[in-house]
Formats: sequence, C-alpha cells, structure tokens
Amino acid sequence: MATREATCYYRDRFNDDFARTYFRGFAGTAVSSIGVGTYRGEATDEADERYLKALIDAVESGINVIDTARNYRHGRSEHVVGEAIRAAEIEREAILLCSKAGFVAFESERPADPAGYVRDRYIDTGLAASNEIVKGNC
Repeated sequence: MATREATCYYRDRFNDDFARTYFRGFAGTAVSSIGVGTYRGEATDEADERYLKALIDAVESGINVIDTARNYRHGRSEHVVGEAIRAAEIEREAILLCSKAGFVAFESERPADPAGYVRDRYIDTGLAASNEIVKGNC
C-alpha cells in the first residue's frame, strides 16, 4: 500500500525533473499527475514483455500511479504489474496501485467454455454460489 513517507520520498527524487505541481496530494500521499494503465493489449507473452518494460520505465521515471484489474488481459496485467514492481528500483510503498474487485476473470486466456470455467472454478468448489454471480457478456 502506498504510504506518505514512501511517496514523498519518491516525489523528492524527481523534484528537479518536473514542474512544481506535477506531484499532487491524494489521501495523504504524493502521486504523479499522470499514471499508467494496463487495460489494452493482447493476452500474450510478447505483450507481457512490452508491458513489463513500459511499467519499469514509467515507475523509474516519475510515474507512481498504476491502474490495473484482475480482468485486464485475462489476469495477465496484474501479474506483470507485480513483476514490474519487484524489478523496479523503487519501494512498493511509493506506488499508488489502483485495482478493481468483483469481476470473475479468466486465467491468462479466454477458455473455450467460459460458463464451464466459472462453474468448475467458483461454483463447484464452493467459492461462490450461482445466485451470487451475475451473467455478463461471455
């Protein structure tokens, strides 16, 4: 989780590189006025490699806001964000990570039978009841 101490230290690292208002206060932290999102792109190893490089470059260059979600690129985006945070030369607590919950996502790629996947993985295992899942566009 982003902390005041780590985000302020991060801001101060880039103090001479950006305009005075580039970093802004948010919920007691210092965050960049632009962020990087991970929604678009194919669910492939090649896209993962490009995302990884872009994310590392972003956080090492003064962007400490990352948007991701479990359903982005069939779960691959969250995995790559984790890899980038571990590989980058910054503290995890210096990053404001925005994610979403409540979306049943596939693992790495869309299965041939999406309804069967949800049934096998969530309903039959007892993780969720069928009346707790709202059908979307499968």
